Amino acid sequence: MGKFGHGKATFFYGRGARLSRNVAALALGISAVSSPALAQSGPSDADAGRIGQDNELIEKLKVCQLEADNDKRLACFDTAVGNIVAANEAGDVRIVDREEIKENRRSLFGFNIPNKGLLAAPKEEVDTSLRTTVKSVRYITSRKVRFRTEEGAVWEIGNAPARMRRIEAGDPVEFKKAALGSYFVKVRGQRGVKGKRVE
Repeated sequence: MGKFGHGKATFFYGRGARLSRNVAALALGISAVSSPALAQSGPSDADAGRIGQDNELIEKLKVCQLEADNDKRLACFDTAVGNIVAANEAGDVRIVDREEIKENRRSLFGFNIPNKGLLAAPKEEVDTSLRTTVKSVRYITSRKVRFRTEEGAVWEIGNAPARMRRIEAGDPVEFKKAALGSYFVKVRGQRGVKGKRVE
């Protein structure tokens, strides 16, 4: 039996070949998957071409799984995995495990991210809230404020109520998804107010 791995994502192949159940996702794609621009506008033509290549590599693995003859299946997996290794070493594809997908989704929280493709996750793992810490704050007016979180996301509260205490660096903050793509922002345990992610 042979083995090919990258981080927590590992392929096992050979007699009785199978894909390891430890592989939560094989997201063969571009490193720009974590960028807000790609998340909102979708892949470029060049990126779409890469994704097409990725799908082709996965389809070849699926074909190998269907091969009944052990020797032929082993040869099929050797070729298919060799193609993946070569593409990975050339920088054309990446292998992403479940934890990396969760981190990518966390970094994009606040944007309208479709639950499919490179960022697909089980329904129960799709976050509807996020807790983090304020890293920096800038008041544009007395009622309009922008702040950056530890993850680097920039959020804006456009009409902060007078009762709301000023936001300061180091404050704990919680975001909760509401209806129609809106979000409630709760800082230091205060009552939530509407806000949006801008970067």
